[in-house]
Amino acid sequence: MTARFTVLGAEVVGLDLTDPGDLGVPVVTCDLTEPDQARAAVAKAAGLLGGVDLLVNNAGRGGPAPPSRHRARRSTPSCGSTWSAPGR
Repeated sequence: MTARFTVLGAEVVGLDLTDPGDLGVPVVTCDLTEPDQARAAVAKAAGLLGGVDLLVNNAGRGGPAPPSRHRARRSTPSCGSTWSAPGR
């Protein structure tokens, strides 16, 4: 996804649990299930970009998960977009 936006001329910053190091864009590491981390990461990304015009929520986790990770697996897509929204 980052490659496609970059090809179209967008400046892109990723947010993820870890930086895979091969995206070709800066990555701010954070846990999007944690409200404070999500807000801080978006603020950092906005600082790197000089603002945010578009926020794409593509967060999620797949595959089997033990019961201890069930909340995080279900929370990432919904909480991440809510907690990282500007003005939250």
